[in-house]
Amino acid sequence: MRKYLSLSVLLFLATLAWGQASADQRSVSEKGYEYINYTNNQGPHPQKGDYAYYHAQIRNGDTILFSSRAIADNIPNIKIGDAEAQGEDRSPVEDVLLQLAVGDSVTIFLPLDNETGTLPGFDEAEFMPYDVVLLEIKDERAYQMHLAEAEKVKKRVRAREPLIKAKVEQVAAQYAEGKLADQLIETPTGLTYLIHQVGDGPKPPVNELVNVHYYGALLDGTPFDNSFKRGTPFVFELGAGQVIKGWDEGIALLNKGGAATLFIPAELAYGAKGAPPVIPPNAKLIFYVEVIQD
Repeated sequence: MRKYLSLSVLLFLATLAWGQASADQRSVSEKGYEYINYTNNQGPHPQKGDYAYYHAQIRNGDTILFSSRAIADNIPNIKIGDAEAQGEDRSPVEDVLLQLAVGDSVTIFLPLDNETGTLPGFDEAEFMPYDVVLLEIKDERAYQMHLAEAEKVKKRVRAREPLIKAKVEQVAAQYAEGKLADQLIETPTGLTYLIHQVGDGPKPPVNELVNVHYYGALLDGTPFDNSFKRGTPFVFELGAGQVIKGWDEGIALLNKGGAATLFIPAELAYGAKGAPPVIPPNAKLIFYVEVIQD
């Protein structure tokens, strides 16, 4: 998989420069939008008809309010010139992307007014910092090939669902019969887990966005949700409380590229209330998980 400049690096650069940037350090796009380019790489810029792939985030100081990396397998892209072809104004993002080379990271100062509305924390602000990194430029042929390949990947993942279902049912039965006792690892919180594949990557650090395929079931093997049927992994920020406690703890214990089954007690899952109508009160849950390697 191609390595791109991470959003954590972009955030560091953008936050650092945000406090240091003066008006004369800003550039202005063709349509008049101000931005700061932290990298100014050499290389071709997106042209009319190209698809510009990028990651973006909205932040208020050091707090990230939105990150496109949380949208699994769906990197944002803009077809250059498409808006104007439809008689619409070029967006600030497209206007600035036209000035960038692959790998460039920028902060765009999006103008705010009563009509566009604002996010919390920007009620009195005139501009909102919008961090963008240009990942890749594709022409029409490459774009269509990318769509076809992405669909093939989803199809391969979806094809694994019956196999994963059978694996979870087998593990649930073995767990109920006490046959896994010598293979289980228990943590002080009561979480237990069974390693299926160690993985050759590092353990994901706290606050990193992780991609996880999962298959969730009740203790008797009854399934309630899984990512395999969708063909795309679930993405979340580790340690940020975006998922149940058993996930934040369990995923942090695994290497990237690893696979395991987590046995999560109710107090680390949905507690006494459960998650009706699928998950009953005080339910211990089984999650088969795969932490995707970058």
